[in-house]
Amino acid sequence: MGYVVTAGFVTVETAVPGGRARVDIPRGSVLPGDVPDEDVQRLVRLGHVAEQPKPEPEPKPRKAAAPNKAK
Repeated sequence: MGYVVTAGFVTVETAVPGGRARVDIPRGSVLPGDVPDEDVQRLVRLGHVAEQPKPEPEPKPRKAAAPNKAK
């Protein structure tokens, strides 16, 4: 499950090339998966991020029925 930013932006700690840093994540973006859980829970309580529901799997296409070869 992911979390999407609902505020204008949030600042979180995440991995960057060469280590970790605090970065701004804009509204509508999904939080990186490595944001510390206590930060995520704080942002949820403040209403700055919301749980992003898992996408529903798309239905598999049905195969066409074989033609009836009754004689």
